[in-house]
Amino acid sequence: MPAATLADFVALAKSKPGAMSFGSAGTGSIHQMTMIIFEKQAGISLLHVPYRGGTGLVNALLTGEVDAGWSGIPNVVSLIKTGKLRALCVSVLQRDDSLPNVPTCDELGYKRFDVPTVLGLQSAAVRRPRSSPSSRRRSRNYCASRK
Repeated sequence: MPAATLADFVALAKSKPGAMSFGSAGTGSIHQMTMIIFEKQAGISLLHVPYRGGTGLVNALLTGEVDAGWSGIPNVVSLIKTGKLRALCVSVLQRDDSLPNVPTCDELGYKRFDVPTVLGLQSAAVRRPRSSPSSRRRSRNYCASRK
């Protein structure tokens, strides 16, 4: 994608309302919600392309199937550092230690844009019978912009 900065990305999106796309780890995911909040603040409109998890999102960014997508930094830091993905900003109020040169949205003019990801570990409230080893093997299937 030709956008080298967040300002470039927003200008490009404004010039083609609804034509640019963003991927997410699925409908209702933190990735989608973050982009919805950003779209409103930036005054842009993008096409949502949901994937079945963060891996699908990252693969879509790498192949150019989508133009952009929010992802957890640990999932993509090596791809950013090797130049395969370009980080335009981070979604929290402080720069990330692993990518100190990547500005925050707040620094780039999207004041108070702060969408941290908080995860909790859950388990079933009711104990269910364990699945068989073969069904567990089957269920082991499994997150910037492209340069």
